[in-house]
Amino acid sequence: FGGVVEICVEMHKSVSVLVNRFQKEVQRHYYVTPTSYLELIRAFRDVLQSKRNDVSTMKGRYDEGLDKLLGTEEQVKTMSIELEELRPILKKTSQETADLMVVIEKKQAEASMTAAVVSKEEEAATAQAEEARAMKEEGQADLDK
Repeated sequence: FGGVVEICVEMHKSVSVLVNRFQKEVQRHYYVTPTSYLELIRAFRDVLQSKRNDVSTMKGRYDEGLDKLLGTEEQVKTMSIELEELRPILKKTSQETADLMVVIEKKQAEASMTAAVVSKEEEAATAQAEEARAMKEEGQADLDK
């Protein structure tokens, strides 16, 4: 903080030197008063406060982001543990599904063969029904005469 005081004093002295030069060159007088020095200090204080607010805001954002990252890291660890615990169940379920698919494929093949047999029997039954209907119509026609 001492360096800031030295800079302010040096600035005030250099302004005094420039005021003398200004008076010699332009023939106008400019007054440097203790109030001017106090205004310089107030301006520095305001800038300092503004920068502190900016830093505080950025620190708050940083802390919030860090908290979210830490929370996310914790969630990822928890999920990884849960995933590792569920991995054997997933393998077992996958194997059961594969076994079930084999059984389904076998039954589907059997069902296809059964459907083919039923289709042939249906064709034969339809043919017999057609013959029976034809015979009935013939018999009915004979009776009607």
